Order: sequence, then structure tokens, then C-alpha cells
Amino acid sequence: MEKSHDKWPIDLIEKQVLEHPWALKAFLYILVPALAGLNIYCLSSGKLLAGGLLTLELSGFLVVLISIHNTLPDHIMIRIFRYSFRSQLLFFALYLLYAIGILQQFEIWAWTYLFIFLLSLWMPNRAGTLLAIMFNLVLLFLVFWPDPKVFMNNSEYLIRFICSLAMFSLLSYCGVMVRNEYLKNLFQAQSDLEISKQEYRNLSQRLLEEIAHRDRIEKKLHHAIKMETVGKVAAGVAHDLNNILSGIVTYPDLILVEMKKHNPLRGPIERIKDSGIKAAAIVDNLLTLSRRGVPVSMTMDLRQVTEKYFHSPEYKRLRYTHARAAINTQYEDGPLLIKGSPAHLTKTLMILVSNAVEAMPGGGEVLLRLQAKTLDRPEVLKIPIQGQPEIPKGRYVMLSIRDTGIGIEAQEIESIFEPFYTKKVLGRSGTGLSMALVLGTVNDHNGFIQVDSVVEKGTLISIFFPAAPGDPKPLNPSIPQITRNRTQNQ
Repeated sequence: MEKSHDKWPIDLIEKQVLEHPWALKAFLYILVPALAGLNIYCLSSGKLLAGGLLTLELSGFLVVLISIHNTLPDHIMIRIFRYSFRSQLLFFALYLLYAIGILQQFEIWAWTYLFIFLLSLWMPNRAGTLLAIMFNLVLLFLVFWPDPKVFMNNSEYLIRFICSLAMFSLLSYCGVMVRNEYLKNLFQAQSDLEISKQEYRNLSQRLLEEIAHRDRIEKKLHHAIKMETVGKVAAGVAHDLNNILSGIVTYPDLILVEMKKHNPLRGPIERIKDSGIKAAAIVDNLLTLSRRGVPVSMTMDLRQVTEKYFHSPEYKRLRYTHARAAINTQYEDGPLLIKGSPAHLTKTLMILVSNAVEAMPGGGEVLLRLQAKTLDRPEVLKIPIQGQPEIPKGRYVMLSIRDTGIGIEAQEIESIFEPFYTKKVLGRSGTGLSMALVLGTVNDHNGFIQVDSVVEKGTLISIFFPAAPGDPKPLNPSIPQITRNRTQNQ
């Protein structure tokens, strides 16, 4: 039942009835048939006044019983309960006063005990006590006043009865006071228990939030320590390898200049050069990984970054080696401005597109989308890769890349951003640094990354960059005008 106690004040007995309606139902299931049988007896015996009173009582009890079976609001239930029982008590009291005091039907004296009992049961308060006292006084006055001879003739019986009625009334209301005190303490204990439960729930919620916050901080700290260690090692190794690779990459060119085209050694030397270029790319990734905290002060349109990549030699080489993959783009109209580092963003885009294409060995579709997105409330991240459970509200430019490839298992999504983590088979590109570079770039740009993947159905990677005001600076004037959609099929 809905709680409306504050709008409609209730007594303890009414509150108990609302919280335990089954007790009132059981009482009425016993009382209504008994009154119906008594009513039939009174009407068949010619006691029309008693029969009329019982008919009124039955009607009131039936109204209460029907209202209990229907799901009514508390304030309506309280009104039906209160006015029905109080009106019946009033009719019962008037009947007893009239029958005993006026008609002098002393054979129904026993009914006065029932009236006092019901009065103490349904009105266990000061009003009920005053009504019981008034009823006894009026009844005593009516017995004495009309005809003193009647009292004198039945004095012994009447005195015993009036004394016993007064004693019964006193004991009833003493019991009522004890019961009220018990109910008051009981309801107070229930209220205190509910408050304690709510405080416990709030404390538990705060504790869980603090534990989750501590876990996020520890995760960030461990990742930062790991990245710092990897960065230091990578920087030292990369500089040493750079010196070694400079000869491996440059000397083959000097040899090839003097070598004839059909020389049998030309192929092996070209493979040495290609291997040196690949190793140099790995060294470049190591250096990028070690140089975090890049400046992101340049305002640019993210579409220019994507178009710059689509006109790069790296993209043409990717299209040549993965001709069965279709790469499509969708650009939203309007400015898509962010503050960032074009070189690092281009590198991030190259990694994501390359990974998406390589995840589809049998061919498929890669869809790159750019759109402005406004979050009116924080958006919860399914997998908090960066240790933050949600993206704060605000204006963002969202870069998303969806493929129809092999997908990533849920328990491995966070691992793909760890340095040197890879599941690519031998012979494919990849050292396990690419997604670590992507995560580092996203962090440097104060962005957020979200990964959704289903095995054998594909992967969706969404990156949220904070939107920036201002005018974009052109990255490359030679790039053709940006189109809204690009389609490059097999």
C-alpha cells in the first residue's frame, strides 16, 4: 500500500490495520456470519429495533470487508475504516441507551460489555475513554431518573451490574493503555530499524563506491608505473637500435645503385632493406611510446586528419595488400573541431584502420564515422579501459571504426592496450605496441575510448575527443575537398 500517513494522520490501531489487513479480514470473516445469524433470529422473533441495528452493523462491516479486498489508497482506507466503525459504535450506543434506559429491557445488559470492548478496541485513545465514561454516566442516569421504583425493585442486580460494567471499562482501558504503549514502542522500533537499514545501505553504497574508486586509482597507478618503465626501456633500446638500423636501411640503397637489375643478389638485398624499414617503424613506435604528454594545442577538423591519411602512401600500401576489404567513411555535416597533434592522430587512425582490415582475412567491410555528439548526462562505459567508469557530459567529436572481422573476446579487451600484447600469428605485422600507442594518444588528448566486440561478428572502437571552438588550421592544401561519404570497395 502507498504511504500517505503524513497527509492523513492515523491512530496506532489504524496503522496496525493498514500494515496487517489479514487480521481485520479474519475478524470480519468471523463477525459478519455471526451477526447475520443473530439478525435473522431478531427479525424472526419480532425484535425489529435490534434487527434494524444489526442490519446497519452488517452493512458497515461489509463495506469495510469489500474495501480491504480492493487495492485502495491508504487515505481512502483510513476514512472508510474510521467513519464506518465509529458510526456503528454510535448507533450501538444509542440503541443500548434507548433499550435499557428508556424501554428498560434489562435482559440486554450483557450487550453493554460488548460495546465497551469494541469501543476500547477501535478507539484506544482519550476520545474512546471519554465516550466510555459518558456512556456509563448517561446509562446510570437513565436507569435512576425515569422511575426510581424500578431501581429500588432491582437495586441489588443493578448495583452489581453497574459496578461490574465500571470495573470492566476501567480494566479495558488499562489494557488499551498498555497495548498502545506496546504498539508505540513497536512502531518506533520498526521506524528506527528502517532508518538503520537505510543508513546501512547508504554506507554500503559509499563503501562500494570508495572501493571501486580505489581500484580505479590503483589500476591507473599500476598502468602508469608500467608505462613509465616500458617507456624508459623502450627509449634506451630504441636509440641504440636506431644507430644500428641506420646502416641496415641506408647501405642497401648504395649497393642497389651500383647493382644491375638482373643481379641474383638484388632480391636478398631488397629484402634486407624492407626488413630494416619495418624494424625502423617498430623503433619509431617505441620512441612514440616513450614520449608521452605531447602538445595538443592545434585546432583542427578531424576530417582533415582522416583525409590526410587516406592520401598517404601507408594507406595505398594497405589497400594493395588487403584488396578484398571495403573501407567506407561517413562524415557528419558541420564542424568537427578538436585540439590535437596531427601526427599522433594520424598514427592512431592508421593503427585502427590497419587492425580493422587485418581482422578480416577473408574480406569484409570497415566503416569509419565522424560525428559530433553532445552528452546531456554522463555515459557509462561498459569496460572502463582508462579506469574511469563513465564519460562526463559535454560536447565531443566521436571517431568510430567498425569492422566485420573475427572480434575480440570480452576478457581480452582490456589486455589489447597493454604494451607488447598481441595474438597475431607469426608472419603478420604487429608487435603489440599499436593499441598501447592508441590509448596513450587518447589520454594525451583528454579523450575516452570504448570497445564493443562480438566474436565472429566484428568490433566497434569509439573514441570521444573533447570538441573545441575556433577555426581549423589546414593540414595539407594539396588534399582534395573533403567529401561527406567515401566508399572504396574490393
